[in-house]
Amino acid sequence: MSRTVPLLLAVALLGLSACGDDTGAAPEATAPATTSGSSTGPVTVTDAWVKAKPDLGAMSMTGVFAVLKNTTNAPVVITGAENSASPVTELHETVTKDGRPAMQKVEGGFTLEPGATRELRPGGDHIMLMQMSTPLNPGDVVTVTLTTQDGQKIPFEAVAKTFTGGDEKYHSGSPTSGSSMPGHDMSGTPMPGMSETPTAPASS
Repeated sequence: MSRTVPLLLAVALLGLSACGDDTGAAPEATAPATTSGSSTGPVTVTDAWVKAKPDLGAMSMTGVFAVLKNTTNAPVVITGAENSASPVTELHETVTKDGRPAMQKVEGGFTLEPGATRELRPGGDHIMLMQMSTPLNPGDVVTVTLTTQDGQKIPFEAVAKTFTGGDEKYHSGSPTSGSSMPGHDMSGTPMPGMSETPTAPASS
């Protein structure tokens, strides 16, 4: 009996020590930070993630989000991107159409002033992956390569994660002005000039 008690105490202390590192762990809803391939370029990319799309449904597209920082003393313009999960990539922004927030292709790209930071987030600016043919499951990794106005390439990795907050609705119909994709808004209502069709099932 005298030998059993110290043994139990030792096991208990080991358990507390292992859990101690988890007290400051980020919740599941927070994407892992990534800077892969971008730390030496004009723009650093951190906190990169992509919304998982395990069921493509009728709308085979999803968004990439991250924090972009211009590390130079001159403006940097991100004019395009490509990715490893789909053949079409577009830079999108949030605008207001008929009093409702809506997403559309960015004309002219994302401009980062010297030393400035630009957050790509759900409901705001983002990178759109379109015409996907393969589901994107939580934990999958997508390589995204940004292109600057002067032709520089900035690659980074984005980890797919489940995200339900700010779940935008996507609608079939005529493409928005300047965009090759169907228009999509955040309200669940088709944008003007679009046929009203059932929304794609919300991805988790």
